[in-house]
Amino acid sequence: MNYVQLYHDLLEHLPSGTIQELMETAYHHVHLPILATDVTYQLLGIYPRVKSGKPYWDLLLEKGKYDTQTIMELYEDGILQSADQNERPYLVDWGRAAKEEPKIVALIKVNGHTEGFISLLCEKEQWNDDISGAVEIIAKICSILYQEKRSQSNIAKLQPKAFANELLRGKITTKEQLHQWQQNTDFYPQASYQLLAIQGEGQSVERVFTNFCAKLERIVPSQLSLIRNQILYVLFYDLSMAASSQHMREIKSLLTGFHLKAGCSVSFSDLLYCREHMEQAIDALKAGKKRDPQLCLYDYPSYALYSLIETGSSHTSIYNATHPMLLMLKEYDAKHHSELYDTLACYIRFMGQSAKIIEELHIHRNSLPYRIHKIETITGYSLQDFETVLHVSINFYLMEQKEET
Repeated sequence: MNYVQLYHDLLEHLPSGTIQELMETAYHHVHLPILATDVTYQLLGIYPRVKSGKPYWDLLLEKGKYDTQTIMELYEDGILQSADQNERPYLVDWGRAAKEEPKIVALIKVNGHTEGFISLLCEKEQWNDDISGAVEIIAKICSILYQEKRSQSNIAKLQPKAFANELLRGKITTKEQLHQWQQNTDFYPQASYQLLAIQGEGQSVERVFTNFCAKLERIVPSQLSLIRNQILYVLFYDLSMAASSQHMREIKSLLTGFHLKAGCSVSFSDLLYCREHMEQAIDALKAGKKRDPQLCLYDYPSYALYSLIETGSSHTSIYNATHPMLLMLKEYDAKHHSELYDTLACYIRFMGQSAKIIEELHIHRNSLPYRIHKIETITGYSLQDFETVLHVSINFYLMEQKEET
């Protein structure tokens, strides 16, 4: 193998060439079918552009990417994880994708992180130091070219990512700070918002997260993601309430495919409450995994009371310890100058006894059922539901205790 000539020919494609051109040049040196993908298994380049008769290889040639099921097969067979265990090119000759179709694999790395893969179809006896050295050269040049292409396409995403990071860390706490960040980044995500906290198993979960986010972006394009402490946080914005139920059905299917579990906050309209809704998503995830381990998606309202009882009110923010029903009514009363919050407080205090409630509020007897119906309609919660009434009762009880101290 003439390494000097290989280097020379590959360098000709820097800085403005394509990875497809790079693959073609590499093929004429190694004489083995070669391709490059990113970590989500989106095809970056392949040569020759003819079917090989190898199903996994031809799927990339035909579709340009792997679907969720195929990616999970690679994960379950340990092929995704193998990238974390090998710095230099290595032979993959196991699993459904490679047992009958061995591949030489090298890593496309940017700033020390694996961003993609170089794969060559080969027979075991073709694997030698000569080929290994050539593949290492190809991977290094491809990494340089990929970094250039990626930096050009992703530069616009860097500032919104930083914005999301500051929001989720609770560093943006005032309207002035929020407005300054929006001006600096020229990024104005619109309400409504929602947060997911997603957890997986295994050492290579970040690679699974990357593939998951690529698929998730097709369901909800308006999103920002951030990985912290082995948890993937996804902030949805500009989320249509009418479409959210459909989104959740698709997200459940995606979570199941990737063997992930997620806690989901309620939707909200003020970005300054990102930290509180991040806490909601985490609490829902913890409580859901404990209470309903067979499920994969846990919405906060379904687990808020359980979480409150488990952790205690002192370990939960006041915002999240409060049932969403009360928050909605306070907001509604402020906008419409109504007294629905006080009506609910009186209803709970007197355990629904109409005569006492009417006397306390000084209202006509026909006004009470009207107000109760309006409370249920506005909030979407029923006062015939045991857990709802219990949670709201606990809230009012704790508030009374604080007022007395």
